[in-house]
Formats: sequence, structure tokens, C-alpha cells
Amino acid sequence: MFPTKNFKTIKGKQILSDLFIGRPLKMNIVDNKLLMIDKYEGKQITMIDLINTNKIERIANIGEGPNEFLNLRDITYNSKNNSLAFFDGMLRQVSFYKINEHKIQINNNTFHRKVRFNADCPYDIVAFGDYFLANGCFNAKQFALLNSKADIIAEFGVFPGDNTGVEVENSFFLKNQTTLCTNLDQSRFVAGYFHDQLVFYRFENNKIIKVREYFSMNAKMVSRHTKDGNQDIYSSSENDETTRTYRMLYSTKEHIYALYWGIANKDFGKTGKVCYILKFDWNGNLKEGFKVNNLLKNIAIDEISNCIYAVTYPEDERESILMKYEM
Repeated sequence: MFPTKNFKTIKGKQILSDLFIGRPLKMNIVDNKLLMIDKYEGKQITMIDLINTNKIERIANIGEGPNEFLNLRDITYNSKNNSLAFFDGMLRQVSFYKINEHKIQINNNTFHRKVRFNADCPYDIVAFGDYFLANGCFNAKQFALLNSKADIIAEFGVFPGDNTGVEVENSFFLKNQTTLCTNLDQSRFVAGYFHDQLVFYRFENNKIIKVREYFSMNAKMVSRHTKDGNQDIYSSSENDETTRTYRMLYSTKEHIYALYWGIANKDFGKTGKVCYILKFDWNGNLKEGFKVNNLLKNIAIDEISNCIYAVTYPEDERESILMKYEM
């Protein structure tokens, strides 16, 4: 779909080699701080000062008490009110904290509010201004817009390709897992599913408006629904034809970046470890592309310093390493 032969090849170098990194779920750069959701030693976030990289903190305690989390899944930054929203997938809640004097702290002084979701809430929830965006399978729609009380007020997004099994919602969702990312002023967002769909939206006058969509193939996934007595069991799995495409999205003030593999499982390891970083404007126009001779797992973009921070694995794949790429 994209002219990868014209992409710029960038080479990185490992930084902070003594820093232990497990398998981070999410990376964000806020106020010259690199935040990584990565459970370690009773904490859920590793925070690195990008100006003084020797200053590293572990924050966000694991627990069920005030200002504690059980399973952090996402962090959303809102530049309009200078706040962070933390989604805990196990506690089914989003907690908001203010950034005071460029200090990122999770305590009673910075706590703003908390919103809890019911047991039927979908897999991921992203704060979006006074609203929330959620993925799932809502009456055969991909996404939902929720109000400040966590009530669904709109459903949108059409699953592309073969919709066989859509009536079995949980199993179908596992087959078509999706991804969400908002821009920093919370006026636009990008949504799609991991197997080659990307849709750009804007939010105007309380209406969701599709700006542009990319789609190239069906999700070649196997989904299953079985029963064990009164219990429903849902699962999905990849096969040789499954192609891994969009791995994650990252937003900056002007752009949205997509980490893109484009590798079928049957070809995994045959073509070498190569992936791509796609740079779009918020109207969905591809502005630039980068080729990396490694498989990246997570990325965070620092447009001020014109560099990419990324997590990958060494050859033995026993421990993650942090890389820095100059754009």
C-alpha cells in the first residue's frame, strides 16, 4: 500500500544499557519525560528524563488503594488542560492527574478525577477531551464514543473485509483487535485494526467525521467460541497467512506515526528483521516513511529533537533494549 522502497533507512543506537526493561505496553513523551508502562519492582511506569538521562524514576504503585493501579494499559496526554489519563484495564477505570510545574507525579495533590466503567466495557478506553473512545464490537460497529459518565452515546466504524462471525461478539472482536490514538489537543483521532486498516477522524460539533481510510486486506485470523457447561470460552489465533501490519500508533502535535511490520507469518524470519514507521498528517496524508532494519515493539516520537525512541529485543530475545534513532 505504501512506497516503502522510497523510505529513508535510519540506524539507531542503544541507550541506557543498564536500565532493565521488560515488555512495555505503551510509551509516551510528555514534558521531556519518556514514560513506559512496564511492571517492575512494584511499580508500573518507568520515567526517564530525556534532558538528564541519568535521572530515572519508577512510579505508579501496584495495588488497589488511592493512586495505585492493578493493570495500566494506556496513557493519554491532553495538552489543553495539561493532564494525563491512565486507563487501568483490571480496575475498569480511567484516572486523571494534572501536571504541575512540569512535574509528573501521581498523588493526592495532582489527582483530578476518576471514571469507572461497567463490567461490559471493552478492551481499551482512551480519554478524549470530555469524552472517551472505546474499541469492541458494538452492534457490529468497531468503536464507541462515551460521555463523561461512561455511557455510550454513539457507535461507529465498519469492520472491513469478511465479517463472518460478527454475531459472536467477543470471539469476533478477538479476531479483529483494534487500535486507537488521539492527537494532543483532543480534536482528532485515528482508529483501525491491527490487520491493515487505518481510519482518520475529526470531532466537530459533537459529530464524528471520517477524514480518510486505508485498507488493503482481510484479517486472516481464526476465531473460536466454545462452551464448557454454562461458561462461554472465546479465543483467537494466527495462522501462516496472518499478516502483522500496524503494531501501534503514536501522536504528536502535528502528526500521527504508525509502526508497521507488513510481514506474513509464513515469511517471518525469511526476509530479515525489517519494519517501517509511517508519518501522516492528521488529514491522513502520508508525509514521510522510515525503514528500520530491526523489529521494533514500541515507539515514541520526539519531534523537537527529531528522534525516535524505540524498544526492541536483542538476538536472544531475553530482555528488551531501548534504542534511539535520528530522523
